[in-house]
Order: sequence, then C-alpha cells, then structure tokens
Amino acid sequence: DGPDAERASLSRQADGYRIQVTDPYDEAAVRGVERCRGALACAHQDLYRHIYPGLQQQEWLIALGRDNMCEYLKSEGIVVLHAESGATGEVVGYVSCQISVDETGDDRDGASSSSSDTPRPDTR
Repeated sequence: DGPDAERASLSRQADGYRIQVTDPYDEAAVRGVERCRGALACAHQDLYRHIYPGLQQQEWLIALGRDNMCEYLKSEGIVVLHAESGATGEVVGYVSCQISVDETGDDRDGASSSSSDTPRPDTR
C-alpha cells in the first residue's frame, strides 16, 4: 500500500479514455496538462477579449490556475486528474481541485452534509 497503490486504484477506463491522478514527476502527463491549459487560456483570451482586451495568454494561465503546473501539483491538498486517450496515451483534458479540511478535521467537500453553506472544493 502507499501512494502508488492509491494512484493505481484511482485510474479508470471510460469509453476509450484513462482517467488518472496527475503525478508531478510524470513529465509527459504534466506536459499534456500544460498543453490543455494553453489551449484553454487561448480560448478564454478569445472569448473575453471584449471585456479584458489587455489580458494576455500568460495572464490567463495564471487566472485559470497557476503559472507553474509542476509546483501547483506539489501543493498540499491539490488533486489534478487528467484524461488520456486509450489509443494514443495523449492527454486530452484535465480537472483540478483543492481538498481542504476545516478546524474540526472534517473534509470540506460537503458530500455528507445537506447544508447549503458548506464550502465546496475549489475546482478549475
């Protein structure tokens, strides 16, 4: 048991895609997530150009997460999942979230709470 066993148990196959926890030391996966982030930043820059005309792609990268994905992945409580094509192994998408614990030690994802004011994970 340990991080590798946990990571392996989180890997899922779904309609030709593998969903995996992104390892900050997996250079190919990190590069793939970075490529997806770049495309997302370009799309945001185009979509919101009329509202934020001076915002450049690098600024959108920061607004959409962190400037340095590898350091972000090493941050406490950060989980990034990426999808790989089952046929090519290429990273085709990702989702990230921050898992927090409140002062009582309860996780803050609100999964077992019906309170509407329970904080949710920060997702991007």
